[in-house]
Formats: sequence, structure tokens, C-alpha cells
Amino acid sequence: MFKKVNEISDILNGLTNEINKNPIYIAGINEIYQFDFQDIEEVFNMQLKNRTAKISHGENKESDCTLILTTDYFIQLLQGDLSGVTAVMSGKIKVKGNIGKVIKMEKILRSYNYLDH
Repeated sequence: MFKKVNEISDILNGLTNEINKNPIYIAGINEIYQFDFQDIEEVFNMQLKNRTAKISHGENKESDCTLILTTDYFIQLLQGDLSGVTAVMSGKIKVKGNIGKVIKMEKILRSYNYLDH
């Protein structure tokens, strides 16, 4: 489990760095996305505000949307192998909060093609 925690942490930190290098896709967005990874029992948050992305570890009560998923599904989502809407409809991803924010988040994540690098 420790290896997966480090792997997902590295992915989220790398993605955050990529977003901050070119924040064009997050212009005008002020939201906190929470990722509750069930398989590693860890929670991470990505705050998008003022054209800046920040990642933090742990629960954030102010999150606009929480995605409850596994690390494998998150990676598939990043790679474009899993549609966020399909994953929610099939139960692979559960959402607390506004489902519309999942669609927005997926579009942002895909815009960076981070795992294709």
C-alpha cells in the first residue's frame, strides 16, 4: 500500500506542477476537488484558484466535489481510458457534491495529458 500512496502522491504533485506551468485551462476556476482513494485509504485535495493549483494530503471540509474511487480508476481517468460520467453511472466512481464538477474536472485533467509525458 505504501508504494501506491507514493505513486499517487507523485502523480498528483506532477500534475499540479504541469497545471501551474500553463494555467490556461484553469482560468476563472475557484474550486477544491477531493480525491478519496479507497484502496489506499488516503485522501488528497486539489485546489484550483487564481490560476494556481495546489495539492494537499488529508480531508478538506470545504471541498466542492469529492470523488470516491481507487487509484487504478484515477489513473485510467487521467489517461483517458475511463470516462468520468460512465464511471459514475457504473459505480466505479462515487461523487459527493455537484456531479457537474466531475465533468469540469475531467476536462481539465485531460487538457494536460499529464500521464502521456
